Amino acid sequence: MTKNNHAGYVAPSPKLPSIGVQLLEALRPGEEPFQELGPGTLLVVCHAPGLRRGGMIHPHRAIHAVADLEEWQITAMRRDPDLVLIHVA
Repeated sequence: MTKNNHAGYVAPSPKLPSIGVQLLEALRPGEEPFQELGPGTLLVVCHAPGLRRGGMIHPHRAIHAVADLEEWQITAMRRDPDLVLIHVA
């Protein structure tokens, strides 16, 4: 079960899968929504902003077109526990 607070943020439920909790943490109150998040995109949430992986420096969150990334980059990012990748199909 989730609970809404006054800022419109939905607090994660203990029953919510881990990936849902991480996605909600990436959508912090007061930040712009992900307007460019759509089919064929990859949301990358970094728990250690400034981390270098896959040939790039990662901010707290970034959106990439899957077609712009090479397979080795995606593999390197998936293997890092400080990065969460959410593919939008």
